[in-house]
Amino acid sequence: YDKEVIYQYILDRKADIERELKAWEAQEAADAAEALGKQQKEHEERIEEFVARQEGLSRSDLASRQPQGEKKGAVGAMMGRTLLQDKGRHAADTSFWVPQLTPEAKARLEKPDSIVRCPLTNDPLKLKQLYAVHFTPADEGATTAEILGKPKNERYICPLTKKALSNINPAALLRPSGKVVSMVAVSSIIKKDMVDPFTEPPTKLKEKDIIPFRVEGTGFAAKTDEKALKVSKVSEAGRFQ
Repeated sequence: YDKEVIYQYILDRKADIERELKAWEAQEAADAAEALGKQQKEHEERIEEFVARQEGLSRSDLASRQPQGEKKGAVGAMMGRTLLQDKGRHAADTSFWVPQLTPEAKARLEKPDSIVRCPLTNDPLKLKQLYAVHFTPADEGATTAEILGKPKNERYICPLTKKALSNINPAALLRPSGKVVSMVAVSSIIKKDMVDPFTEPPTKLKEKDIIPFRVEGTGFAAKTDEKALKVSKVSEAGRFQ
């Protein structure tokens, strides 16, 4: 994959996560304001009912006996509650993507995953886990256009065995150098001394430094939703090669 495309995907996904998180927070704020307003209303109603029972008064009698200051206090409390509810509603109203604000949408938002994930494997995607890949062209003097014009199984070779890389001759990445070699070379050459011969001096390898390529026997399109793919032209400098 092209580095520029991966970087852009990570930036775009982080922006999406931030937007989704704000929408979820707006939904939670609206829920909290609504719940608090309901609790305050129920509390006031219980107090009024208790006083009415104690004095044998109806609600209208109780209201007429309240001092003017208490009436103002009750009105003020109600206004405060209304303001609190309105504030919560406003937080949600400014987020048009909140489902509960759309009559036809009944689903509620779940708290978004804060981790940027690979769109193919769903594994966490981190820049420090990405490595530059250097393929060896079958024709070292060929241009990129000439290489891409060849069948896939004739474009690149293993620099150790000189055999073409393909699904029947799968490859692996040597992490220190970024060189791509065949699995045959890994088993017959690399693992004998466990060193990367393409670095100067040769680098001692661990098992995790040998990364096998995944072989898609049925083709890329069989594993991927073609409608979800976006193809963009990239610069030569941005390629993992």
